[in-house]
Amino acid sequence: STHLVANTMHVDALFASVYPGSTAASGATLTTTNTDTDNSDATVTSAIRAILEAGDTPLIVANLHDIDRSGHSTTNRGAYAHGLEAAAPELAATWSWIQSEASGLADTTALFVVADHGRHEWDDDDEGSWDYSSHGDQCVGCRDIPIFVSGPGIRKGAEIEVIATLDDVGATAAALLGVPLPHATGRVITELFEATPDVSTPGPAWLARDGAHLAVSEAQGLAELRYRVSIDGRPVGADVLAAEEPAILDAEAGLVSCWRELALQPSEGAWPWKPSCARLDDSGTTALATIPREIAPTWRATLAPGPGDAVLLAWADNSDGLVEAAGFAEVTVASWDPSASWEPSVLGRQSAIFPGHPTVATVGDRVIVAWAASDAGADESGTVTLNPARYTRHVAVSAVGSTPAEAWTPLWRSFTESCAAEAECNDDAPTTDSDGAAWGRMEFPDLTASSGVLALAWVSWGEGGVTVHATASEPPYSAWSTPTRVDDTGRVLGHIEPVWAGERLHYARLAGGGTVEVCGWSSGGTATCIDTGALGARDLASGPGVVTLLGWDGETWTAADYAAP
Repeated sequence: STHLVANTMHVDALFASVYPGSTAASGATLTTTNTDTDNSDATVTSAIRAILEAGDTPLIVANLHDIDRSGHSTTNRGAYAHGLEAAAPELAATWSWIQSEASGLADTTALFVVADHGRHEWDDDDEGSWDYSSHGDQCVGCRDIPIFVSGPGIRKGAEIEVIATLDDVGATAAALLGVPLPHATGRVITELFEATPDVSTPGPAWLARDGAHLAVSEAQGLAELRYRVSIDGRPVGADVLAAEEPAILDAEAGLVSCWRELALQPSEGAWPWKPSCARLDDSGTTALATIPREIAPTWRATLAPGPGDAVLLAWADNSDGLVEAAGFAEVTVASWDPSASWEPSVLGRQSAIFPGHPTVATVGDRVIVAWAASDAGADESGTVTLNPARYTRHVAVSAVGSTPAEAWTPLWRSFTESCAAEAECNDDAPTTDSDGAAWGRMEFPDLTASSGVLALAWVSWGEGGVTVHATASEPPYSAWSTPTRVDDTGRVLGHIEPVWAGERLHYARLAGGGTVEVCGWSSGGTATCIDTGALGARDLASGPGVVTLLGWDGETWTAADYAAP
């Protein structure tokens, strides 16, 4: 069994997997120690010991959230350290008991202690203006976090000097348990072990296709070179620590690709993620200027042909790459003009809370953008609150105009089945689909245009499982059809985005026997699927007559092509 222990509601959504093959029965047992009088970290360590004393528990994941609360103090820069000091004795006492003969766990239990983020310091010479309460941006030390590991099989006194990330913690713990974790994108930190465990290279993690061209972000299996992007089998870009989530477009002005990358060596103590875009031809690769200078680790580009021979670039992020729990980010649409030396310009920006990856399409001279975002509520003082609104997600569509007055014109948005009090969606009825059902979480919109008609598809989560929805609109795009439930099995793979290839929509789901199917659907028809035989999937890309699936055969990840269903 697996236990998730926390003194915050933030982790409630993690106790069960959204993967269709994993039911609630195979998920974690959630223990929340919050009470009206006590939400200290001591309640978490007490619950950990009680679970261990009950026996038969191979894995406990615990969140000491009081430390996090103190770390977000805006008035006391020493609060974070005080929070650590308060929790350390209880945690040390629990570990000492585990190591004792009385527990019977000393030779079978390992302990991982890790922070979930570094800290943010505004670059301001006025000490009174320093703000250490946020996290996740590019400042020196913001992305350096501690990790402590102890237990049987762990090298005593070892200090690991190679680069490791939070992604690696889960993969490493799974290796210690002898549990396969094929969908993890992290690497096993083999340097921690006295005897090197038998682990395989993670393999490809992301792909994108446009026509005959395929972009892949593939694991290299080395700490100093984790993922690199290749286009049609040809590596592009410099050697960096990680190059992830490529986008690709075969435009009139040439083949264009974008991805995010993390430097191989830190710059003055910082670990900045940067956008990287390039134009490719037979003579080589030419770097393209991009709008953002600093980006969050979740940044991903979307490319689309623009009016004329322009190339559109869209992303969701904020101006300084800051990952802030209650902060608004922006959906941005920019354009490259090949006739003006590929100089980029911003067409429009829209604030949103936790925006997902946007997608764009062009209808004549109009640029249309779609994205997913969380519903934001507010307390009586007007302060933004995201609980539980951070878990309700909707899809929105807007037109990006050519003049400031038309810079961002809303066209449509969905409404969730529940909405926090005082949130912007609170007075609106939920959006129901063709089966009369409402949904609480909607992600991964993909927008396409054909003969002046806009079609939008996305993934939805709800009590009926995971499905794909689609809606369409004709000029002037102010009215949209009732969303069609494309798949009624509930077995759609919710972590894989649906993708249009012309008027045909492709997505992935589990077959009845647990293997992965690739499905195709067109408006007015029913979905047809082919069984790939894969035991798992990471990503899906679609082109005319072909779909490419990153599938797991039980041993390796492979990007395989299939005739489009």
